[in-house]
This record gives sequence, structure tokens and C-alpha cells, in this order.
Amino acid sequence: MSIIISIGVIKEGITDYARYKNDQRTNRQKVTKLGRFGSGPVRLQDGDNRPVSTTLQDVKVGDVLLLNHGSQIPADCIVLSVTTETCEKGGEEGFITTKNLDGETNMKPKLAIKSVQDNFAGFLNGKVSLEVVSEGPSANLYAYEGQIIVTKENGEKDV
Repeated sequence: MSIIISIGVIKEGITDYARYKNDQRTNRQKVTKLGRFGSGPVRLQDGDNRPVSTTLQDVKVGDVLLLNHGSQIPADCIVLSVTTETCEKGGEEGFITTKNLDGETNMKPKLAIKSVQDNFAGFLNGKVSLEVVSEGPSANLYAYEGQIIVTKENGEKDV
């Protein structure tokens, strides 16, 4: 009996170590950070208004990231803008898989909100502000409740 328990403990240890190494590999992946949400224009870390290369382990709530084809992001993200040459909806649709979360491998379309997509350049240069009102963490992968308030340079708001 103790041999069976010992084998189970060893197997769990090996599995935990493999998960730990995989987490380290994921956390070291590079991502391009465009800035952070806050008051005024998007703030960039280097202070000279250029994107910053960082690792996924350094991504914080409110960071604005540039995601490329094949990017893996082990966190919740809100799609602010999508640009693809093959997009049938005029550059407003991207695709994701959730195989790491629920095992599904089919591509799911994700749309950028039209008023955010249309004003994204203004957001990056500080002429348009975005306020994200979001629900807290949830175990439900298939439901999300939140809103984005776009305030244009002339004070006009879109919700």
C-alpha cells in the first residue's frame, strides 16, 4: 500500500514541476506594451512615447498591449482595436482560441467596439479618453459585463 502511495506522490511531484516550468516559460514571453490607462494620454514607461518590450510577468491591470498573430496572453483582455488585412468587417474583428482554458481549439471571433476602434489613434495620443468600467474576477468564462466610455476631444461621449 505504501508503495502505491509513494508512486502517486512522485507522480504528483513530477506533474507540479512540469507545470512550474511551463509557467516560467509563459511568464518570460515577450509582449509589446503601448502604455497604461490613467489620467491623460496613455503613459509609456520609457517616457518618449514609444512602445516598450516587456515580459508577460510584468503585465499589470490597465496595461495597453499590442498583440500580434499567434500571441499568447494568459490573462483577461479587452479588445480595443483590431487591424488585419484579411478582415471582412473592415479591421474590427480578431480571432482567439481558448484551448488553454476550456480545451476548445476552434477560432472564436472577437470584435472591437466600433466607437473605440474608430477613436483608437486619438486615445493613444491623448486626444480621446477611454474609461473602462468592469466587473471583478469571475470563474465564468462565457459571460462578461462591463462598458467602455469614450470621451472625444470635443467632450462628446459614447458608451
